[in-house]
Amino acid sequence: MVEVFLRHRRVASHLRGFTRGRHTTDPAHMPASHRRHLEWTPSRIER
Repeated sequence: MVEVFLRHRRVASHLRGFTRGRHTTDPAHMPASHRRHLEWTPSRIER
């Protein structure tokens, strides 16, 4: 489990990923503008 604290108060937590060299991000912790980019496919990015 990964937990993030701010001024001794937990503000976020999620399961830790164990794949070496990779990151994990909980979409709920992302700004709305970043979440919209998760929907983009490689072909959309190329266009």
